[in-house]
Amino acid sequence: MSGESPLQPYTLDQYLAPDPCIRDPLPSPTVIRLPRDTRASRKIALRSKGSARAGIVIDDHITYAESHLEFQAMLAYSAHPDVVEVREQPPSIEYVDDDGEVHDHTFDLAVTCADGRRVAVFAKPAAKVARRDSDRQVELLAAQTPREFADEIKLLTENDLTDVDRFNAAAIRRARQRPDPADDEAIQPIIDALRGPTTIGHLMQAAGIGSWSYDAIVRAVADRRLVLVEHTALDHDAVVERPSSSINR
Repeated sequence: MSGESPLQPYTLDQYLAPDPCIRDPLPSPTVIRLPRDTRASRKIALRSKGSARAGIVIDDHITYAESHLEFQAMLAYSAHPDVVEVREQPPSIEYVDDDGEVHDHTFDLAVTCADGRRVAVFAKPAAKVARRDSDRQVELLAAQTPREFADEIKLLTENDLTDVDRFNAAAIRRARQRPDPADDEAIQPIIDALRGPTTIGHLMQAAGIGSWSYDAIVRAVADRRLVLVEHTALDHDAVVERPSSSINR
């Protein structure tokens, strides 16, 4: 259009100048600390034609999922402020069906809450729940599961995962896919000095490393070095604090 100055082409020096939004690749560490082995009670088949397989480190243990739903549930539970432990494939239990037949059942997840409650999670797609008599199976399991094993049985479908669950699961997965030890080191002294709740945005300002600190804070939440005060999305306004067990250390 008339009156507008034409676009100026890049010079070679401008084209070759480093982009401040892109960091140099991280150097390879001289020592790699491997996570501990899975706590699953049975071996998980890592190949399947009908469902996804995934793995992530939770509480310093390799944790495997046998479906995308299980994987999302793992991440959602691990980010929840009321949850202190998530493990996959706990030991199986026996139950008797309506025909008197004895079955072994392995729950997908065992979740321990901050108040001591233990929840055994049975993850199934909603379509499969509708086709099969899963509700009756859950009733039988709830009636016959020993109290020392679990206080509650949860049938979880994709409809139970909220937008907050999905957002936090995606944030944790992204943050763990691109860890930066320098960012984690920059945020840790600020976490150690906390004596009360604050927002993720305030922590980012205190870290002084710009937006790079966001992923470090999310990793701290995923590793339970920080906890959400309420079950909200991991955005800049989310309020976090140190776990009560670590404040007096």
